[in-house]
Amino acid sequence: MSTTFLPEDYLAQKADKRTNIISLVLFVIVMLSVWFAFLWGNRRTKVVKTEEETITAQFVRAEAEIENLKKLEAQQEDMLDKAELAAALVERVRRSNLLAEIINRMPPRMSMLKFELRSTELKEPTSTIADGAVGKLNRPGGPDRMKTREEIKDELEKVTAPKYQVDVTLVGVTTTDIEVSSFMSALNSFELLSTVRLDYSEEQDVEGRTMRQFKIDMSIANSADVRLTRPTTIKKNMTDPMSEELRFVQPNTTTVPARPAVKSTSEEG
Repeated sequence: MSTTFLPEDYLAQKADKRTNIISLVLFVIVMLSVWFAFLWGNRRTKVVKTEEETITAQFVRAEAEIENLKKLEAQQEDMLDKAELAAALVERVRRSNLLAEIINRMPPRMSMLKFELRSTELKEPTSTIADGAVGKLNRPGGPDRMKTREEIKDELEKVTAPKYQVDVTLVGVTTTDIEVSSFMSALNSFELLSTVRLDYSEEQDVEGRTMRQFKIDMSIANSADVRLTRPTTIKKNMTDPMSEELRFVQPNTTTVPARPAVKSTSEEG
């Protein structure tokens, strides 16, 4: 224990003064901390507000872009519907092309007696929705909502392209059933046709000769498009009609030179 000769009142005032200085310093530190915290919070609030405004502007632009995208998708769907409707009015497989392709696949000794095409419109089933179900929300786990009356009305009034099923019936004659089988095989490998079926093949007397008359039923494929197929080419001996030689296509081909006509004696007189 130290001994001091200072008065006790002086020592007490000195201790109080030291305590007041320490308290003042602590108060200043606390106030500065609060002030810096306020400045930092205010600055952070401004940054967050700026970021919020930026994100809000981005959402607004994104919403506008989404609306434009929806309009473009609606226009694209409308254009596709119109293109499909216009394409339905044009024959994807022309009758002349189909007939030519079938004839090119016929064996040499086969003749066609009848060629018939029948078109049947394919009607799609229409779905009916009860009036009480319009506008009601589905249970959890299902779609978001039911279609409104306006959406259902638009779908019912929407014009769809008609679809047709084209059936072909072919009647012909040939010498043997082997040629009929060969012709059936060629038709089955033809990509424009589907469901090729032989109805009958029987003997018939044609001009005193025993022939095989047959009937084949087939259908044109729904996805058939003659523009996507390559036409069948058959090499044939083509002759120049202005040539000086006459060519007769027979089992034994002969070439006869053409001679100029000789005037008779009576004509000269």
